[in-house]
Amino acid sequence: MLGNEPFSKIIQLEDKLNRMLKCLKDSDTISSDTYNQLRASGSLPGMLYGLPKIHKPDVPIRPILSALKTFNYSLAKFLVPILKPITTSEYSVHNSFDFAKQMSKISLENHVIMASFDIQSLFTNIPLKEIMDICTNRLFENTDNVHNLTRDQFKKLLKLSTEDSIFVFNNQLYSQIDGVAMGSPLSPTLANAFLYYHENVFIFVQTGILLTENSNS
Repeated sequence: MLGNEPFSKIIQLEDKLNRMLKCLKDSDTISSDTYNQLRASGSLPGMLYGLPKIHKPDVPIRPILSALKTFNYSLAKFLVPILKPITTSEYSVHNSFDFAKQMSKISLENHVIMASFDIQSLFTNIPLKEIMDICTNRLFENTDNVHNLTRDQFKKLLKLSTEDSIFVFNNQLYSQIDGVAMGSPLSPTLANAFLYYHENVFIFVQTGILLTENSNS
């Protein structure tokens, strides 16, 4: 909890972001138009509210953080298309309609059982440091430059877009210290990148185990 005076903290965060953006503009890393698009001015803290999960027992509340006018909202939106290539795989579907279409083409044997799994509180349980490392390593795996950004520049922008998420709840100012907030434009992208990475690690490990077992038999 940060108290109930958000404006001095917001000014500090705006200044931190704008100084980084000015350095990028002065070095011709980003254009003046991009600088003006991402520059923060007159920002507000996020607003935390809850939506009832009426399909669950006791009707729990899903916390949503409205980040619409926060200092890093435009930056978060800017990073979404840059990160998109590392968020999908051959096992991904676009939506429920795509899933239904693909399933209609599959013929299952009688002994096959289909199951679905859900992750509880996915967004807020994603460790920020780990997902930032995953995204940076994946994007710069075979290159030193992504969208005219170096590895270090991208990492700093990603930190600015995810850390220092301050919000108001019950007239008190809070800071989210870990996880990503449901309501930020970047959160679904980071969640998909996190799951895609660990899905690949799991498949690689399982495939390696199977190959080892087959070679020993």
